[in-house]
Amino acid sequence: MKPSPRQPVRALLVIVALAGCSRDLVVAGADAGSGRDAAADAAGDARDDSASEAGGACQAVGSACQSGVSCCSGRCARGIDGLLRCSSASGGCLAVGDACSTAADCCSLGCVGGRCSETLCSVLDEPCAQPSDCCSNICGPGGCELGGTCRTAGERCVGGKDGDKSCCSGKCDKADGDLERCVAASACRVAGAVCTADAQCCSATCTAGRCEALAGCAVLGEVCKGRNDCCSKACADDGTGVKTCQGIGGCRSEGELCRRGDQCCSAQCTIFNTTLGLGRCAASTPCKVAGEACNGDEEACCPGAPDGKDNCFETALKVKRCRASSATCLEKDSPCGAAAECCSQNCDKSKCADAICLADSASCAFGEQCCSGICAPAAQGGFACSAACLPSGASCGTNSDCCDGFCDVRSALCGAAPAGCIPIGGACGDSAACCSSSCAGGLCTPLLQ
Repeated sequence: MKPSPRQPVRALLVIVALAGCSRDLVVAGADAGSGRDAAADAAGDARDDSASEAGGACQAVGSACQSGVSCCSGRCARGIDGLLRCSSASGGCLAVGDACSTAADCCSLGCVGGRCSETLCSVLDEPCAQPSDCCSNICGPGGCELGGTCRTAGERCVGGKDGDKSCCSGKCDKADGDLERCVAASACRVAGAVCTADAQCCSATCTAGRCEALAGCAVLGEVCKGRNDCCSKACADDGTGVKTCQGIGGCRSEGELCRRGDQCCSAQCTIFNTTLGLGRCAASTPCKVAGEACNGDEEACCPGAPDGKDNCFETALKVKRCRASSATCLEKDSPCGAAAECCSQNCDKSKCADAICLADSASCAFGEQCCSGICAPAAQGGFACSAACLPSGASCGTNSDCCDGFCDVRSALCGAAPAGCIPIGGACGDSAACCSSSCAGGLCTPLLQ
């Protein structure tokens, strides 16, 4: 885990993806040209000096930082020069000046008078006039009150060794002065975070103003301690300072969010939120099918039971997934009538031949099957090998699908990557350039736990 991580933004995490095409690494600076950056800069120039000295105002893009909780954008990133600066926001949180209803709506974690502000939200027992003044979104007779089972982003942490544990994100960091506040986690709002709509939550479930955790394994974006917590079997710090469940691309594993069966490795999606049209991928039976995340030592087998664990292999992202086996497919030199009958996916002259990578447009379950290394959502449903990285606006499943190295978790579309470091799945030359501080095989990989 690299020190002094950057701070994430919020968005609905439906699927995250990997992308193998290179992109330029941009240093987050005061002259970064987006409108959101310009708004943050302008607001930073205009802020009251006394408020800045008191530590109550957030820092503009380009300012030195130690944690994203002190930045107006909510992001503190290490640039190519190795220095930590407030970087531009990207995703679902709102910029300074945008209309808001809660502090959690804003990258700056401050909503004043219905507009995102540089001033951080008020913590427990501080004076308030309305709920949006408070990090908890609860304003009582005596000031801001807590709520839920954990402390939300921006709230003062519990002191001592239990500071991190008190936060919904599991991460407590210094903000202004010596005050330690809970940081935001992931690109969507994690269990316990303030919410006003289902779509804001990683779980797609907002109950009584707080995001609710789903039963079973944790879906993409939720806080995790180790890989077995996650449906994807990938728990990593992606540069935000908080370990969250990561996407692994291709078909979605058991328990992940879905809209249709063809998005799931099991081909079954059980809808639980009819308003959003979201469900969870059902389990494969009797054993896991090709593409499902696996451990290699678990009772739930990959194809080829009872020795299916031998068919749980490690992908380029250092995550294990099931592949086909002799129990469900034909070995080399066996008579065949179609490629799908062969474990190698190669039927040559009516016999199963050595494995070859899948060509463009061929049906796939994960990137390693494709010659291009990209298994992306297909226009007709399901997943297909893509000949090249995908342009901005194209449907994606993981960062490595996209030429810019960033698959937006709210829209599941390729978009511009946040400035400062290369996200997981982006092309890299060395580990220092990656948000995860890990570069393997030319791709930024998770520091898996």
